Amino acid sequence: MGDLQLAVLTTLWAWSGKGQLIATDDIPEAIEDLKWLDITVDEIVKCAEHASAQDTANTLLEEGKAYNCYCSSAELREMNASAPGSPEAIIYDGRCRLLSDDDKKALTKAGRVPRVRLSISDDPAKLLPKRLHAFLPKQLGDFVIFEDGTPTTPFSAALNDQRSKTTHSMLHAEDKAWVHQRVLAISVLDGTSP
Repeated sequence: MGDLQLAVLTTLWAWSGKGQLIATDDIPEAIEDLKWLDITVDEIVKCAEHASAQDTANTLLEEGKAYNCYCSSAELREMNASAPGSPEAIIYDGRCRLLSDDDKKALTKAGRVPRVRLSISDDPAKLLPKRLHAFLPKQLGDFVIFEDGTPTTPFSAALNDQRSKTTHSMLHAEDKAWVHQRVLAISVLDGTSP
């Protein structure tokens, strides 16, 4: 489904429930297409900026809800493979969760650039309402929320949902692969999943 089709379906869905159509500014072409169709968006929410997302990631690091992962590509390849279609190729084993400050300094000195991983509890289903349990994969590891100075798509989506107080979302079919990451990130941010 294309961006315009999704935008039109979302609009019709919002109107059918007498809701408001709130869009993010990450796909301006879709908003322009809606204008061309004489559809006015009720509100446009500015997408989570990298600086704001970085601040949130830093807060999660300070609170112990996330940690820096220094694993190399070779180390990641050694871990168990994820199910086909998963957003990450591996199920992360958590080896960087308990690194000492000295270890982190040594890895940084060796040129390793960390990515930020969200810490997932042993029973992530406890964090979610029952209606969202179906989105959790059978095997789940800590996942990346910030890498190379950029928030991941699920983390950005979670921040946007929280900022706009989203109650419902329509997603592309390909987005289903990472919807569990979006939902878990929202729960860690103490938000409510749409």
